[in-house]
Amino acid sequence: MLNGFGALLTGASAVVVTARKLTDGAWLIVVALPLLVFALEKVHRAYAETGARLELGRLPQAPQRSRAVVVVAVSGLSRLTSQVLTAARSLGDEALARQGLSSPTSAITSAIIFNALIIVALIPPTLRGVRYRPASGHDLLRRNLGVYGLGGPILPFAGIKLIDLVVSTIPGLG
Repeated sequence: MLNGFGALLTGASAVVVTARKLTDGAWLIVVALPLLVFALEKVHRAYAETGARLELGRLPQAPQRSRAVVVVAVSGLSRLTSQVLTAARSLGDEALARQGLSSPTSAITSAIIFNALIIVALIPPTLRGVRYRPASGHDLLRRNLGVYGLGGPILPFAGIKLIDLVVSTIPGLG
């Protein structure tokens, strides 16, 4: 009873003070506060819907094992090549060495130039972002492998080889 009376007096004083101060800027609170609460509720609902679509809080299916082959570009056979292939083997079921670059120096230079160009090329799409489309993990994997799977192994080797052809003509790098 006492709490109810206290709440009634607090509410009455809030109405009186707000009415009195309405012309002094209290209208901003009267308008902004409900809008802010509405906006935050909408954000909360969007997060809850996204969490439900991502099945947050649920135990996911066990990951499926798939065969993976790691291809490593090398300029020649050496102890370093052996160490790189050992590391590549830890990433996949099989590791293949692909030789064909002019020299170790031009191979490293070409790879650095290629990576720098790719990073610069990826900045605009990253800033633009992607549109969210709900899809299952299986559908996403199939689409990404189709779109990026071919470009993943082919583009870097072709790009590094083309850059290597140019770099190998520079004295001291070839």
